[in-house]
Amino acid sequence: MSQSLGTADFFTLEAGECLNRLEALLARPEGVSGEEFVRQVRLLRGAALMANLQPVAQAGAAFEALAVPAALIDQAV
Repeated sequence: MSQSLGTADFFTLEAGECLNRLEALLARPEGVSGEEFVRQVRLLRGAALMANLQPVAQAGAAFEALAVPAALIDQAV
């Protein structure tokens, strides 16, 4: 039996996956890839926007603003 996911269910699944990947990134002994961190934060922010969860989207935007300069440094090295 197939059931369609509601917006909140979709957000829960997507956010859970993003947070798991972020946790794994932060646990890497070699450090965090800024580019990958930005990618995961953008996914989280996008899922929050789709679910109309503005506080989560705003938090994601703040993390993204902090991470983008690090990702640009990663690309330059």
